[in-house]
Amino acid sequence: MNLSKAAGNSLWILAASGVNKVSSIVLLVVLTRALGAEGFGSFSYALFFVLFFSSLTELGLTPVLIRYVNASGGRADSSKAQGVGLAIGLVSTGVAILLACVGATLFGLDPDIRLLICIASASLLISFRDITFRWILEVPFRASLKMRTPALIGIGSELIGLLLVIVAVSHSSSVAVILALYVVSNLPGFILLAVLSFKEIVPTLAPGGVGPVEVLREAAPIAASNFMITVYLAVGALMLFRYSGAESLAYYALAFRLTTSLRVIPEAIGHSLLPLMATAHAEDGGMERVAALFGRAIKYVSLAAFPLALGTMAVAPNVATLVGGESFSPASLALAVLIWATFFAFFNTVLRFTFNAVAFQRLSFWLYLVVALSTVLLSALLIPRWGLAGACAALALSEALGLVVGAVMGARVGLGVRPGVMAGEMVRVAAASVVMAGVVWYLPNLLLQVIVGIIAYTFFVLLFGGVSRRELFGWLRLG
Repeated sequence: MNLSKAAGNSLWILAASGVNKVSSIVLLVVLTRALGAEGFGSFSYALFFVLFFSSLTELGLTPVLIRYVNASGGRADSSKAQGVGLAIGLVSTGVAILLACVGATLFGLDPDIRLLICIASASLLISFRDITFRWILEVPFRASLKMRTPALIGIGSELIGLLLVIVAVSHSSSVAVILALYVVSNLPGFILLAVLSFKEIVPTLAPGGVGPVEVLREAAPIAASNFMITVYLAVGALMLFRYSGAESLAYYALAFRLTTSLRVIPEAIGHSLLPLMATAHAEDGGMERVAALFGRAIKYVSLAAFPLALGTMAVAPNVATLVGGESFSPASLALAVLIWATFFAFFNTVLRFTFNAVAFQRLSFWLYLVVALSTVLLSALLIPRWGLAGACAALALSEALGLVVGAVMGARVGLGVRPGVMAGEMVRVAAASVVMAGVVWYLPNLLLQVIVGIIAYTFFVLLFGGVSRRELFGWLRLG
């Protein structure tokens, strides 16, 4: 494996996610206008509620299985590891679906909301979004940096879902029918992915080799970390619905979906670098090579995080009204604040993948335990008083605190990144982003803002030395 292959793999993930995110934006436009704030708020609440249980489906198995597949002595060992992972995942996903449906009843929610939650819970098995059982099926492709196949299947599933929702909306279908079609649209892609995954690695539960207890022991800290991630992502939305109702949640959900969709950028980099980091750590027996890869990843996410954060603040009012219509203009405040949660999440994601790659899963756990506890505490303090603004601020402040804690832990285990050099690079990237945001602030429409923003940022980041022309052209050739 090499960086060129990892970069190509990242570009495939990003390309597929780019198509999916465009589709998601179209879906937001369709749903917000068809369902209104109340209906879209109920639709979103069901998905946020189910998200709370999503980490139970995969149980942190994916990074552990990737390590076993890459370090195995042959096809038989890989088959056994994958078979154990699939067996555990099927059981845990069944438990997650059951808990989601039972939890909806125990929470005393309205029958209509309970129905939506039960429908949405099926996505825990077949969805191509978020953490679901599907991740385990992707292990053979992730381990060999062949994510093109799952990426293309994901694109197809997203487009089918969009088409079915548009048809349902055109027939004035209920929220429940729209949600059901949205979930079921993933089924053909899920079946195809399973067939192709089994061709890459035929799973088996034959005696010998790695066992479920061993896999679960290694995956437990990652599973706990993933659970903390789902807690802090979902808790603000659930509290906001309780204290401010479906309308406020609709504004929050629009901004949340738009900003969190950008997190695919560090996820793509992390998924591609994880096998490289794991191999470097195993072969070299030290952290020097891992630290170099970590520093490279931090630079890459910086180049995206700064312009996205500052640029989004500049265009937030135009984005909110374009996606949701004039009635969703209050979402612009949420968008301007939540983009900073995503900014800090870019760096936290790189830390998480790096910790998992070098068997420091416990550090990922502590990182996201801090973020989760902070989000719960801040949400409880801020949402009852400030509603939508409080929910957004709680998430952004918690991500920022997580970055401070993660950076300290990383430095203690040898993940230093030459602070002087890294600070200089970030200052240059931040300066280019500030100038870009200033350029687009007063432009009259979103399309012009985006086009001019991309050109301006590229020009100024090259001018200020945030990236070299050689690096830029090298990425373009890889694409």
